[in-house]
Amino acid sequence: MAGGTGAKYLRAALGIADNAIVAIHVARVDAMKDHATFLEAMARVPEITGILVGSGTDALSPPANVRGLGMRRDTAQLFTAADIVASTSAFGEGFPNVIAEGMSVGLVPLATDVGDAKRIIGDSGFVVAPRDPEAFAQVLAALVAMPEDERVRRGLEARNRVVAHFALERAVERYFALYTAPAPSGSPQGVLD
Repeated sequence: MAGGTGAKYLRAALGIADNAIVAIHVARVDAMKDHATFLEAMARVPEITGILVGSGTDALSPPANVRGLGMRRDTAQLFTAADIVASTSAFGEGFPNVIAEGMSVGLVPLATDVGDAKRIIGDSGFVVAPRDPEAFAQVLAALVAMPEDERVRRGLEARNRVVAHFALERAVERYFALYTAPAPSGSPQGVLD
């Protein structure tokens, strides 16, 4: 579990055991977010607990091991009650912020290979093909079987990766370098002047 006392309180409030392995999926209900893949994968791995957060998730029909919480304003706190951040997007993603947000609090990332997911995760987590509940379930099962200290180590690697590559300071440095670099030869003059 990523968090401390607050996470234990949240788990208790949600009826989740302290020792449960929890995967959080934060996304509004939309075809591009492919909740069906997450729900089918979770049904195949009943040893793991799932939390769905986002508009419309409280109206889904999840398996017994998944709770749909609907729209929440305490997503940052809910991340601390989880162990895994999951994203099952099927298409249309650019930079899926939810993956980086979960990684930033030490969650092990598991996502589909859509948009920049693979670039964000690197080797700190797992990326599977979109619309493949079996592959998603296999990784979830492997995470359940993984010793807790290994999951914690992977979560710390994920956090370190986000801080090293995607923190605000890094973004500012990269934009500064981009805008102060000399224009390539043959490019129109005055475009950025």
